[in-house]
Amino acid sequence: MIKPAKLVVATLMGLSLFGVSACGFQPLYADRALVTSLSQVDIVVPDTRTGYFLKQDLSKGLLEDSKAAKRYKLDVTLTERRFAVGLGLDDTASRYEISNVVAYSLTDLSTRQVVYKSSFVDATTYDAAESPYASMASQQDGQERAAVGISQKIQADLALYFHNKK
Repeated sequence: MIKPAKLVVATLMGLSLFGVSACGFQPLYADRALVTSLSQVDIVVPDTRTGYFLKQDLSKGLLEDSKAAKRYKLDVTLTERRFAVGLGLDDTASRYEISNVVAYSLTDLSTRQVVYKSSFVDATTYDAAESPYASMASQQDGQERAAVGISQKIQADLALYFHNKK
């Protein structure tokens, strides 16, 4: 037997879901034309460790299809700097910040016109370690996390651009 409180909660949840669908809400990525447009973007990133991670994440997130004809080119520039932001008792860095100034532009390859461009600053921190290997692994993890954050921002911007373009 279902308790009355659970029945009320289930009914309210069902009605709220019906209300969302009735208002015309549709997830951004449910738009097939959007997915097609995003997969037709050629991605150009800097030849750095963070650039490598960024290319991987953008390719996955934009559903890059190596066989599809490219209609757009995404040029991304990164200016990466590393700062010590925490000092231990012996005045050595205990924490670092990776700051990336990110600028990117989307070019329509048929017209050679830049159709969208933007820039932002991303900051990620990581712990320093006493061991050189552990310190390098921590820095690499920080760069990978930075690339994922940068990728998500670019993906969201491009999805909104293509969605609003239709």
